This record gives sequence, C-alpha cells and structure tokens, in this order.
Amino acid sequence: REYQARERETRRKKAEKKGASSVLRVNQLDSRSAAIHERKLARRLRSFARAGRVRRIATTKAAERSRKWRSEQKKKKAEK
Repeated sequence: REYQARERETRRKKAEKKGASSVLRVNQLDSRSAAIHERKLARRLRSFARAGRVRRIATTKAAERSRKWRSEQKKKKAEK
C-alpha cells in the first residue's frame, strides 16, 4: 500500500507539471468520481483508525477546505 501511494504521488506530480487537466487523466477519474472515491477511502481509513490501526487519519480535501474556511470565518469575526 505504501508503495502504491508513493507511485500515485509521483504520477500526480508529473501530471501537475504537464498541467492540471492531465492529473485527472492519470487517475482516470473526473473530479466528481474522484471526490466520491476520496470519501470512500476516508471512510475506510476512519474505520481503521477506530480499530487503532492507523495513527493519523488522512483527511479529505473537502474537510481540509472547510476547516480552513471555518478558521477564516473566526478571524473575520475577531476583527469585527
């Protein structure tokens, strides 16, 4: 699994150099199915984490985004 992840990472980096559109081609996924897939993986990781197999739960991009957004909202509120 570790190896696969590394392999995917290098493929993505190469694709990013060529341009974003090819990133999706690498995964053979359009963004919607990629998001669905990501959620599925996250769910599996979470259940592993509950079983105490995985130390750090990998967060989905969406979760990261919403966390960032929330902290920004808090900052705005503090400024007011």
